[in-house]
This record gives sequence, structure tokens and C-alpha cells, in this order.
Amino acid sequence: MARKTQGERIDDLEMQAATLARQFDAYVIQLNALTELHAKGSEATSGMTVKIAVIEERLVVLDLKGALGKLTALEAELALLRKDLTGLQAWKDELRREKEEAMRRLWSFGPNISAAVIGGLISLGTALLVLWLNKLR
Repeated sequence: MARKTQGERIDDLEMQAATLARQFDAYVIQLNALTELHAKGSEATSGMTVKIAVIEERLVVLDLKGALGKLTALEAELALLRKDLTGLQAWKDELRREKEEAMRRLWSFGPNISAAVIGGLISLGTALLVLWLNKLR
């Protein structure tokens, strides 16, 4: 193979430079198209960020409404439990009063029984004394 001359080498370099220039121009055109596409995409998504923020806010509000509903249900249940507790406390107090009343009634028989027994013993003692005194005569 024969060596290329200086002129042939220059011609090859000029052809390669022209090819690179055409490829570079094609890349510039593609880059400009991508830049425009990116700009359009940015414009389209810039409005979406606001919409996304609004949707997130609405979801938070809906979640709070759901939590508020649950809280209301819990408050109602708590009110019922308090009512039941008040009823149980009243029942407990009534039971305690009934027990105290029963003990008071039980102890109220004590003095009467004691008086009856003492009265009976005094009557018996008096009757025996009268009998003994009648025997002595």
C-alpha cells in the first residue's frame, strides 16, 4: 500500500471535518428540540405542583373530618360510660345505705330484747321473792 500524499490527507481531513460538522448540526437541532420539549414539560408540570398541593390539602382535610367523626363517636361512647358509672355509683351508695339501715334495725332490737330479758328477770325475781316470803309466814 502506497502512502498517501499530503494533499490526500488534507482532503480526508476536510471530509471528516465536514461529516463532524453535519453531525454536530444534527445534534444541535436535536438538543434544541429537547430544550423546547423540556420547557413545555416544565410549563405543564408547574401548574400540576399547585394542583398536587391542593389535592394533598384536601386529603388532609378529609382525613381530619374522618378523625373528627371518630372522635365524636368516642365522645358519645364516653358519655354513655360516664352515665353507666354514675348509675353504678348510685347503686353502690344505695346498697351501702341499705346495709347500714339493716344493721341499724338489727341493733335496734338489742335494747328492747335486753329490756325484756331484764324485765323478765326482775319479774321472776320478784315472784320468787314473794313466794319465798309467803312460805315463811
